[in-house]
Amino acid sequence: MGSFDPPGTTYHPGLRENLYGKFTVNLGVYVPEVAASHGGGAAKDWVREYHCCIRSRLGELGTEQTDVWWSIGQEKRVVEDLLPRIRHDAMFFFARYESRDLILKELTGQTENMGAGGPPRIICAIILASRGEVTSHANCFPNRPKKLEIRVTQRTFEAWLKNWDLARSSNGMSLPNPGSGFLATGSL
Repeated sequence: MGSFDPPGTTYHPGLRENLYGKFTVNLGVYVPEVAASHGGGAAKDWVREYHCCIRSRLGELGTEQTDVWWSIGQEKRVVEDLLPRIRHDAMFFFARYESRDLILKELTGQTENMGAGGPPRIICAIILASRGEVTSHANCFPNRPKKLEIRVTQRTFEAWLKNWDLARSSNGMSLPNPGSGFLATGSL
């Protein structure tokens, strides 16, 4: 919540804890093309944690593998606990994802979402597509249908074309004449 809880705020152990006077450490890896296409949007002046496609909390990376919150009033003990975690766990986390190649290596084949981060298949597909590796990003979706059928309105389809800049690429997609609604099909 904020600096002070509003009157009537209740806490339920295990559901909604009282975290007043505590903090946690969020870590994130920002990939501009993924942020622009999926998630929090491209960062303006400052990259915030929610702009990152790969996210974790420092406590989740340690031996506890759970969310850890530290008390603000215990500076010496907190610093003694945080410094080794940052030097080891946080730096190891960042090293795993320090380049797009390492991100692809780490995420390719993963099917489960990673905590608060984005779906690994989508992250990989966006990175590969931004490199122009259109055929490679299809491998991020092994169970995908071989033919795609989408029913949308013309307005939605035009917005989609504009956002994804598909107007210049054919990709085997047939574009029907405008109408009140239409069907777009293409081979994947």
